[in-house]
Amino acid sequence: MKRKLLFLAATLMLSTGLSAQFQIGLKGGYALGAAQSRLGYSYNNDQITAIYGTYGEGIPFGVEFRYLFGENFGLQLDASYLLGNEITNSENLYEGSEESIVTKTTQFRIATTVVFKTEIGIYSKLGALIPVSGSNVATYRQENGAGAVIPTEIEITSKGKLALGFVGAIGYELTLGKFGIFGELEYISLAIKRASSEYTRYEIGGIDQLSNYTDEQINSTYEDVTEAGSTIKSGISYAYSSIGLNIGLRFNIGGN
Repeated sequence: MKRKLLFLAATLMLSTGLSAQFQIGLKGGYALGAAQSRLGYSYNNDQITAIYGTYGEGIPFGVEFRYLFGENFGLQLDASYLLGNEITNSENLYEGSEESIVTKTTQFRIATTVVFKTEIGIYSKLGALIPVSGSNVATYRQENGAGAVIPTEIEITSKGKLALGFVGAIGYELTLGKFGIFGELEYISLAIKRASSEYTRYEIGGIDQLSNYTDEQINSTYEDVTEAGSTIKSGISYAYSSIGLNIGLRFNIGGN
């Protein structure tokens, strides 16, 4: 009986190994904003308009590692990098004034997903996404100064806390021997709380002002619970959600 069970187990392992496939993919694309949060306000004379957006817009590119346990099911690990678009946080549209805050995001993230594939090349995947590193660089520019024409430029670099997001995609792969060409529509749902921020540039009239400030004035931390008079600021959560199109190549290594 034991021999029969061992023979059956070996047969199953052998058949799984023969039908399994390991794939490496390279991809890139473009992501548009999806679920949004309030980023700031636009001031135009007596009119104040809220600005909504997401920091997930931009150009993502990366590499993927996929292991198929047969023809229709597998697991995938993605490592991708986002070059974010410039997002407007605030703008002053008063006549004679040129004042704005724009933010640009860079982000490295990993995702683990479950893959479901059909024989005709259509596949879907869903799973979890974790931003491993990255930052937001907010640039404040004022061209008219405070009553005098003194250009002012300030940069603040912010980093976020550990977050967990959702990723899902549906795509089609055209297989050509050992490699395939694919395109997929991808949705990412992600929100990140700010952890810290630092003034990395503060110039008035081209003259650096950072040397006039202390470390406590230059650096800030953020928490959900703060106390009156504390240098710790209240935590803020921003959207990084997106919906985008990726295209790329997959290479089969071993298997069928």
